[in-house]
Amino acid sequence: MLEAGTIPDELTFVAVLQACGIFAENEVTSVYNGIALKSISIEIVKAIKMDIWKMGCSFDMFLGSALISCYGKCGHIFEAECVFQGLPKRDIAAWNSMLSAYIEAGHEEKALRLYRQILEECIGQGQRTVAIVLQACCILVEKENFSARERQFAKEMALSISQAIHAGAKRNGFHSDMFVCNSLVTIYSKSGELALAEGVFFQLPRHDMVLWCALLTGYVEQGEAEKGLLLFKQMLVEGGSPEKLHFVVAFQACGYLAEKEQAVLIEEYPLKLIALRLIQAIHADAEVKNLVSDAMVGSTLLCSYGKCGAIREAQCTFEELVHRDIVAWNAMLSAYLEHGAYEQVLSLFSQLLEYDVTFDSVTLLCSLKACSETENVEVCTQLHHIIVSSMGDANLLLNNSLIDAYGCCIRTEDLKASFDCLCEHDVVSWTACISGHARRGDFALTLQMFEEMLSTGIKPDEIAFLSLVSACSHAGLVLEGVNYFNSMTIDHVIAPNPKHFASAVDLLGRAGNFIMLKALITKMPFKTDMNIWLSLLAVCRTHGNSELGKHAFDCAVQLQPLESTIYVLMSNMYADSVLQYS
Repeated sequence: MLEAGTIPDELTFVAVLQACGIFAENEVTSVYNGIALKSISIEIVKAIKMDIWKMGCSFDMFLGSALISCYGKCGHIFEAECVFQGLPKRDIAAWNSMLSAYIEAGHEEKALRLYRQILEECIGQGQRTVAIVLQACCILVEKENFSARERQFAKEMALSISQAIHAGAKRNGFHSDMFVCNSLVTIYSKSGELALAEGVFFQLPRHDMVLWCALLTGYVEQGEAEKGLLLFKQMLVEGGSPEKLHFVVAFQACGYLAEKEQAVLIEEYPLKLIALRLIQAIHADAEVKNLVSDAMVGSTLLCSYGKCGAIREAQCTFEELVHRDIVAWNAMLSAYLEHGAYEQVLSLFSQLLEYDVTFDSVTLLCSLKACSETENVEVCTQLHHIIVSSMGDANLLLNNSLIDAYGCCIRTEDLKASFDCLCEHDVVSWTACISGHARRGDFALTLQMFEEMLSTGIKPDEIAFLSLVSACSHAGLVLEGVNYFNSMTIDHVIAPNPKHFASAVDLLGRAGNFIMLKALITKMPFKTDMNIWLSLLAVCRTHGNSELGKHAFDCAVQLQPLESTIYVLMSNMYADSVLQYS
């Protein structure tokens, strides 16, 4: 058009800028200083802006709004702000363009502050403005790259504005708009306000599939798995046709249900069995829609099977997946790990290395845990090389797991080398190192590492004390072990857990100190921990203390009357006493 000598007018430039905005949306983004930029698009926008100046066109509301939108889509928010501030007059379209530009650039907080300015200046707003602001609120409540304090503030701001918009929507008659309702349900759910989310959802005469998914996700994210599954059932009853995300969230709900601590739910059926039956029923529905082979659906399904202990079903689901991404591999590794199938974890990791799949820290953490449990030095060393070559010292969680794995494999030299290579040490790093030396039976080095940790100002945790008491027990250092046990509560305000009491029972029992042992049992708050009574029973058998052994036997039988180990230990204790008497 320019080559033909035709002079464009303002409407032409608006159309060209809109086309440029579409081009920017499709251009590959480059990231500079954390900002997403569109290098080709921005050059075109700058050229168009120069043409506008040359043609003598004024930046009115229409042209200004289009230019703001373009700058926003190119990631150049400062230029968008300059155009916005330079407009002689702003209509709601210009305000909406600036709001959208902020959201495009990831500045949701600025968008909400601008919306407050709209309210303060009493500028009329419509559904378009409401939709943009609710979009900003949705993004804000889902953002994870905040500190805990910032995240809480962002959620409170988003919730406050959403409630104001909700009230305004009721006054203006578009409170039944599906986009508005979907956004409100999402924001209320993410903010933990499920009652408000339910109020929006159930006041509607009909629900689309996006709205069903919004509330279903909200229930599951807030730990209301049972409500989520009931809603899924209601959706089916009302004729809803679930899609991929609905099945993913439903399987997640079943997985959370299986993880709950309650032993029974209805008519004494185990909760895990109920969860498994639900998974199988939903699995059948997903099969009908041919969705199980989808990577996201399949990964969530096999993860849920794993939480129910249904390893065979998880394996079948994994094998049926056409495209296995790292999420699917990690789900299968986690299922094996939760089931205690550590050798299968290592076998699957070996298979993973043969495929062209980029693994992540979850893959390595699962494999390191399996190495710890199986004391597999070879794979542990292999994982060490992978961590050093691909992630270095940056991932403290991985390196701490590596130290723990070497400690479990009794490779203290490798443990120390891994520990010394870290740029920083947290309590987990120190504790893993202390535990490793304790497993080897090196009390002097265990104590030395503990004192070094204290000197750095790091407070010990319950695992460190467990390792210390255990090391003292194996070294026969009763007084030192008792002092560390008491120091937990007195000096470090750490309440001993059942494992600490079991270790203390072993410490005093090995030394045959039944006076202190009886005093410990008397003040022990954990009367329902089976391991403590088994440990005490074993100690009583070793030293032939039938009286205390009988007490331990009675307590253990009350807890688990069908546990065969109790009767074997008691029988052996009586047999030993008969032989000794003879």
